[in-house]
Amino acid sequence: MWRDRSVLEAAANLRAGEERAVLATLVAVEGPSVRRPGARLLILSDGRLAGFLSAGCVEHDLAARVDRVLSEDRPETVRYDAATAADPVLGLGLGCGGGMRVLLEPWPPRDGPDPFAVFETVARRRRPAAMATAVAPERLAGARAVVTADGAPEVAAPPELAATLEELARWGLEGSCGLLAAGSVEVFVERTEPPVRLVLQGATPPALALERLAGLLGWETVPVPMEGGDPGHLPAGVVPDRWTVAALLGHDTAAEARLGAMLLTADLPYVGVMGSRSRRRRLAAALRENGVPEPAVARLRMPIGLDLGAESAPEIALAAAGEILAVLRGREGFAPSAAPGPGRDG
Repeated sequence: MWRDRSVLEAAANLRAGEERAVLATLVAVEGPSVRRPGARLLILSDGRLAGFLSAGCVEHDLAARVDRVLSEDRPETVRYDAATAADPVLGLGLGCGGGMRVLLEPWPPRDGPDPFAVFETVARRRRPAAMATAVAPERLAGARAVVTADGAPEVAAPPELAATLEELARWGLEGSCGLLAAGSVEVFVERTEPPVRLVLQGATPPALALERLAGLLGWETVPVPMEGGDPGHLPAGVVPDRWTVAALLGHDTAAEARLGAMLLTADLPYVGVMGSRSRRRRLAAALRENGVPEPAVARLRMPIGLDLGAESAPEIALAAAGEILAVLRGREGFAPSAAPGPGRDG
């Protein structure tokens, strides 16, 4: 799921004032691309940018369209193709050699669902949502429907399109996403999930470094005190879910065994602990004594992090965050340049 802290912060700042901007959403890519569909760029009226859609290939051209989009107060769709010399922006074969389609919308919207409000609601309620946004024809561009698993749909679309957008959004909630065709209408469907929530135990230098890095990544951090609280329980109101991960960096085997037992039996996708392989054996024994079944003990990631040769606190934090991200994205964490397998071609 797309989540860019700089764009979210810029949107929050703009919402507090009266300045308008243009929201650029990447709705389709063709061939190699640095970003994936759903990436967003906020272009302010003075040309400042928050976020990015490419390696610098299209942002200047998009910024040049801001005045027209705002003055006409209607969306437009732009297509770029680096594979052909006919493209006025990318036709020289610059960049990654792929193509993209971008939806430009005046922001904030005067009516209908605001994508950033959807992101905020998903983060607060920790329940996914899906959006279906019309991209073409241009007279329908920007019409949108939003659905959640436990709420009424929110739709801003012409009557003849409303039911279709709502249905496609429900498909998106089940995972059918991308640029889809509904008769003569093209619709971009995306599923939005809650941000990663990091349960972080410890006040060691690596723990503090990981907390800072998590903030840059847009993750939420839930600190668990080593003292003055119950290390076997999470703070009140924190319910583990499939977007919750844990990093235990306090280097206290007894406390790790109590909290680790609860986290591992809660079936979190990732539980990592800082320490050596020999200490892992001691912690695994303590977990078994606390009633943790063997399959859950086997999921313990210890030593924590990818093998980067990390030594300093920031390096350990980087290795841990990299492993967490790889697990959540279903990747192995290898270098695409050195090994075959799935990777970003861009």
